[in-house]
Amino acid sequence: MDGEPYTLRAPAPPGPARVADAVAAEDWVSALAAYLDEDDTARLFGRLGDPWDALDLPDLWRIARGAVAEMLGVEWHVGVRLLSRASGLGFAAWAAKHAFDCESASLPRIVGAALAYAVDGCADERALRRLEAELWAPPPYDSPEDEAAWAEGEAASFAAASAALSRPLPRPGDAA
Repeated sequence: MDGEPYTLRAPAPPGPARVADAVAAEDWVSALAAYLDEDDTARLFGRLGDPWDALDLPDLWRIARGAVAEMLGVEWHVGVRLLSRASGLGFAAWAAKHAFDCESASLPRIVGAALAYAVDGCADERALRRLEAELWAPPPYDSPEDEAAWAEGEAASFAAASAALSRPLPRPGDAA
C-alpha cells in the first residue's frame, strides 16, 4: 500500500474464532490487525497519527473491509450479518449438535457454519428467500461519501478498538 508492503497471515486457532467474534461486533480494527504481524500493525495504524500521511480512517476502513472480506470468503457486510446471527447460545448448541468446533476451524469454515445455522433456522422457502435478501442486501452506505461519513462517525469507537490491540490474537507458530 503506497509502496509499503504489508503481509497478511491467517492467525492460528483459536484466532479465526476470535476474528469471527470481532467481525460480528463490526470491530474491523481487531479483525484486520489479526492478519498483520505486530510490526505491520504498528506501522499501518501509526500512519493515522502522522499529519503528513494521506492515509485516513475512511481509507483504512475500506482497506480493512476488503482485506478481511477476502479472508471471510464473503463481502464484509455479509460476514457481519452472518456472524452476528451466529454469536449466541443458539449457534453454540447448533455447533455442538453438528460436532463443529469453532476454536479449531478456519475463518471461511466458521462463516460457512454460520450460513448453515441461519439456513437451518428457516422454516420454509419463503423464510429462506427472506434470509437471503437480508444477508446479501447492499450495506446501508452506497457511495464513498456515505462510507466516509460513516467511518468518521466510527472515530470515537476507533480509540477503544485500538486499545484492544494491546491483546494480540495468536499468530501462526504461537504456543497455545
